[in-house]
Amino acid sequence: GSTGELWSELIQADGAEVLARYADGPLAGGPALTRNAVGEGGAWYSSTRLDPAGTRALVDRVCAAAGVAAPVRTEGAVEVVQRAGDTGRWTFLVNHGEDATVHLDGHDLVTDASVQGAWTLPAGAVAVVRET
Repeated sequence: GSTGELWSELIQADGAEVLARYADGPLAGGPALTRNAVGEGGAWYSSTRLDPAGTRALVDRVCAAAGVAAPVRTEGAVEVVQRAGDTGRWTFLVNHGEDATVHLDGHDLVTDASVQGAWTLPAGAVAVVRET
C-alpha cells in the first residue's frame, strides 16, 4: 500500500523472503521489499525510496520485528531524545513538520505548562518535558 518515489531497483530475492512487490510500472510483480533471516535477526531491503507514510510504516514494522519500541508515541515529523538521571527523566521534542500529536505526560519547561495524554506540538516548536 505504499508508493515508491524517485527510483526503483530491479532485484532478485535469492534466499530472501519477499514482503512486498511492485504493483505497477516497469518492475510490476518484482520484489520491492525483502527480508533475509540472519541468525536471530534479519536484513531488510527496500528497492525504492518510499513516500513518508510508507517509510514510517516500514520503520514501525522493522522495529516491531526487532522488539524495539519508540520511547514516546508521536504522529508527525517529531524528533525525540530522552535523558534520564537521578532526579528524573526529560524528553526533548523538536517538530520538523506540521502540527503534530504527542502522547506524553509531564511538565513542558519551554511553555511552563502541564501536558497530559495527547497534545499538540505546533509546527517548528520545541518542547522539553519533565516526565511525571
